[in-house]
Amino acid sequence: MIKKLLTVCTLLLSLGLQAQEPHPQDRLGNLLSWDDFFGAREQRNICGNNIHESMDWYYKSKMHAYMGRTDSAAVYLEKIFLTYPDFFSGTDWKVINVNTLLNYWGGVQNYEKMMQAFDLAEDICRKYSTDTAWVQRNLRLAAQLRKQTLVWTAYPKLCVDWTSDQMTVKLLDGYVPTVAVEYNGTELPTWLDTGAQCAVIMTSEQADKCVTKTIPDQGSIVVNGAPAEGHYALIDSVRIGDLVFRNVTALVVKNKFSELMSSGLMNKKPTPQPYMDETGIIIGLPLLQRMGCVRFDWANKRLHIEKALQTKNYMETANMFILNNIPYTRLHVNSIPCVCMIDTGSGDGFLELSSPFFRTHESKLLTDKSLQPLEGKRIVLNPSVTFEGKSIDIGASSVLARLNDDAPILHDGMMGYSLLKSASQITFDFVNMRFEMCLD
Repeated sequence: MIKKLLTVCTLLLSLGLQAQEPHPQDRLGNLLSWDDFFGAREQRNICGNNIHESMDWYYKSKMHAYMGRTDSAAVYLEKIFLTYPDFFSGTDWKVINVNTLLNYWGGVQNYEKMMQAFDLAEDICRKYSTDTAWVQRNLRLAAQLRKQTLVWTAYPKLCVDWTSDQMTVKLLDGYVPTVAVEYNGTELPTWLDTGAQCAVIMTSEQADKCVTKTIPDQGSIVVNGAPAEGHYALIDSVRIGDLVFRNVTALVVKNKFSELMSSGLMNKKPTPQPYMDETGIIIGLPLLQRMGCVRFDWANKRLHIEKALQTKNYMETANMFILNNIPYTRLHVNSIPCVCMIDTGSGDGFLELSSPFFRTHESKLLTDKSLQPLEGKRIVLNPSVTFEGKSIDIGASSVLARLNDDAPILHDGMMGYSLLKSASQITFDFVNMRFEMCLD
């Protein structure tokens, strides 16, 4: 009798747990809201045809954004608002996603669509909130942003001239990947930083050499999570080898890079970092991803750029995704999947694990508490780090685990320049969203 009662209790408990499991479509929505690219892709296959049209559009919008196709992402997101206006429950969730829509259209410089999105944002504020003060505050903000957007309509859009489908550029000696780039005909050494979220960032001193055109009335400037004194400017041409970008928007700052990067959200306590002033110019991910396929050949000090073709099933084979203009891929640390940002501009950084990742997997990430090279961090002892089944040689470098969230890292960690140089070559295929490391 006791065994029968235990069996019945176990069955009821099992049924209860099953009832608490979210519907596959709901789980897909959760994974997308958490920006879990790999998990969402796997979950979409589980859902199969058992998915509502609105969720399918949301999935496609998010995935196209991860793939760098923000124009397609905007189309699907706009369709949701027009066809299923209550898909995003709650005013806050609606406002967040209409802001995302604005960013998508802004990213492809479709200002007409941005104006329509501003209309949608204002309509949401009026229709879905009873907080008069909140509504008025957001309407004023929308009007201000609309005015700033109108300024951009007077300027030509970014375009790319490929005079050759393949080219090779010399990598210069520097603390991070550095190449010679011509700005309006003036050649200047430039960092290539996948962790930089602007197309071009430069100091005012370097901007004067390039004779840039100031774009007025663009509001406050934020760099590294902190206010900065500066403005946006237009560069007529940016040439790298035989590749020419025209009408490039640059963020021009008065401060030295070392001053900017040692303050703000990423560094609570300013620390001298003079190496950051080597060039005074950075090309960030928004411009790098327009280069198609970019290969860094460390051994031969060469940068190879190729106009790659899109493969048919690129979305299924992609191992890299973009979030907030930062690229991510997946490593394994002690066999634990670890989604990391890829940061070529991190100087001597190797691999740094986020605080949430470390806390979740602390039992599998042994650390020596007596070894604390930096405040708030620990060294992970004898970690096994692999990429797509191949081991990464750590050598004398350290894998660090953060103990707090004062300097947050999105997702699980950050791959630094030292880790990237442990391979003989690395490749960013921004067309098919593949990241490769030659570890043989």
